[in-house]
Amino acid sequence: RSWRAVVVWQFLLVVSVYAAMAAGEIDAEIVRPAIDQPEAVDRHENAATLLLLASIGGLFVSLLGLKPGKTQNTFRGAAVAVQFLALGLCIWTGHLGAKLVYVHGAAEVHYNEATGDTE
Repeated sequence: RSWRAVVVWQFLLVVSVYAAMAAGEIDAEIVRPAIDQPEAVDRHENAATLLLLASIGGLFVSLLGLKPGKTQNTFRGAAVAVQFLALGLCIWTGHLGAKLVYVHGAAEVHYNEATGDTE
């Protein structure tokens, strides 16, 4: 029964990563032309894509862990391993997003847009 919680957790991870990517697509179009290194946006997007793929893979493997039988523990172990991979990708994606804001000035674009400041 408790493995179902892992599956639900993994599903929520997939949904939240997808939602974050959808929101990020809107921001990327605004930020990319306005920052000093537009390729930093691409690096962040690529990391988020890898995170989404790992999350989907983790969901698939964790679902297989629900199936009773000889391979159940193998799939559960693999799902835990993929969770650690996803955790690392979450940290890396967040790091790249923070660099966009604090190093490349992505937040200034939104601030200037909100205040009407053109500098």
